[in-house]
Amino acid sequence: MENVEFNFDGTDYAIVKFGNSISPQINERVRSVCEYLESLSLKKNLSGAIVEWVPTYCTVCVYYNPLKISLAKIKKILYESVKFNGATKGKSGTLHEIPVCYEDEFSPDMKNVCAHSGLSKEEVVAAHTSPVYTVYMLGFLPGFAYLGGMDERLETPRLEVPRVKIPAGSVAIGGRQTGVYPVDSPGGWQIIGRTNVKPYDVSGKQKILFRAGDKIKFRAVTKDEFALLEKQSAGENSCGGECVKERYVATSGIKILSAGAGTFIETSGARGLQKDGFNCGGVMDENAMILANIIAGNIPKAAVLESTLLGPSVEFNGECDFCITGADQNATLDGTAVPLYTKVHAGAGSILALSAAVSGLRTYIAFAGGIIAPSVNKNFGGIKIKSGDCFAIGNFFAPKEISVRSIPAVSAKCSARAGVVDVHVVKGAQFASFEGDCARAFLNAVYTVMPASNRMGCRLDGEHIQCRGGTDIISDAIPWGSVQIASAGLPIVMLSDRQTTGGYAKIATVIPSDLHLFAQFVPGTKIRFVLVSRKHALSLLKKTNRLLLKKYSEVHYV
Repeated sequence: MENVEFNFDGTDYAIVKFGNSISPQINERVRSVCEYLESLSLKKNLSGAIVEWVPTYCTVCVYYNPLKISLAKIKKILYESVKFNGATKGKSGTLHEIPVCYEDEFSPDMKNVCAHSGLSKEEVVAAHTSPVYTVYMLGFLPGFAYLGGMDERLETPRLEVPRVKIPAGSVAIGGRQTGVYPVDSPGGWQIIGRTNVKPYDVSGKQKILFRAGDKIKFRAVTKDEFALLEKQSAGENSCGGECVKERYVATSGIKILSAGAGTFIETSGARGLQKDGFNCGGVMDENAMILANIIAGNIPKAAVLESTLLGPSVEFNGECDFCITGADQNATLDGTAVPLYTKVHAGAGSILALSAAVSGLRTYIAFAGGIIAPSVNKNFGGIKIKSGDCFAIGNFFAPKEISVRSIPAVSAKCSARAGVVDVHVVKGAQFASFEGDCARAFLNAVYTVMPASNRMGCRLDGEHIQCRGGTDIISDAIPWGSVQIASAGLPIVMLSDRQTTGGYAKIATVIPSDLHLFAQFVPGTKIRFVLVSRKHALSLLKKTNRLLLKKYSEVHYV
């Protein structure tokens, strides 16, 4: 297996790597592995065992359920995958012609590209439209294609101060790369044009336009031509009678009187969509969500409310049981204190009020029957609630009655020494790139959770870590819990809303059974990373799963 590296350090993921460069030949091998995995999953019905795989420039990251498939079997599958010569070998994907208007209204940074390259605007447009680009991978945003083949003369540094919003359809250059922004997004790339083509169209028949291996050719159009294309695409993207309303059975309802500081409707998040650039999302503390649903009598993945720091106030439109887990936000029902991890009955007109957290950070509220929110129920991302919102309660009940009304707070348990919380990690994908002293410094340091932490990542302050050759790498997959070392040398633990791929070195990965801790860490919390073997990480995961299985026999690892 020449020029192939395998990494099996992750508890629930494995990586196949073909060298450390960007080339069509390497990317062809990446796509061949993905084709093998796709065919194998169809033949062997491995859904649930192999969760998904994410192709990047020169790697494939395979996510799997270690409670359903052994590491030995994963190794066998991946060893066989690199020998596979599928239909992708020597074959290009679909060729997409992308019309782009490069006129001033749509190219605010054209002057920067011209100044840096020494080319005129006409020369920049000619250089940008001449190549046939290759789609190497998707990531960063849903449908965002990483392209290869740009004229080297157009290489332009990113903006010193990124924009808060880059409009969807913007064609831009960032360093040696060019691409099309599929949705409105913050970003630091230099905008040189706009297209009407939608790489990601949530209402379209084909939601994701590009695939790895596809080819792209940009074509310059005038402002008038662009306006006509916009009008035509608006007509094509209408539902045309094909939209189908989902039907749900409502058993009760709630009204949001106050939304709190930041409350979302969430489930366990999406799986199987990372290859298209969709992040997993979902709740930050899966244990707390599952326990809340178990106690409320729901299926484990029923939609819940996740509130951060300051909780909401909710009025019940009908009778409904509910359960609160996670952080203590001093909940009351009609003025009476509500205990955590306990099923409580609310009558019609009752008001559930939460306030500021007195311990922990995020609280979970499960309503018996689950919240009906179609986009969330289908794992298309959470919904931020606002005052005045009304939601129906469904019938996402467990198939059998849960006999207990309260259970221990599994999520609250963690190991701490002298006020410092131990967080268990396994080696990350680039662990070997950190010199021995740097790795030891990382493991010996005490880090402090910073206020800038959020659902995307937990930012830490403390010991600065250096990586051999710098922390910038060729973009690859970002597993949940990855500990990235950014350019400044400080760790960031990547969490639920992380991007699917990224270009910073990952020194470690937080083990699955410790991920819930980061949902409850408040700014100022002291933590220490403790390196463990994959075998030990798996034993801790099995222990956590057994605790949940005691109360619900069909809880699945997600």
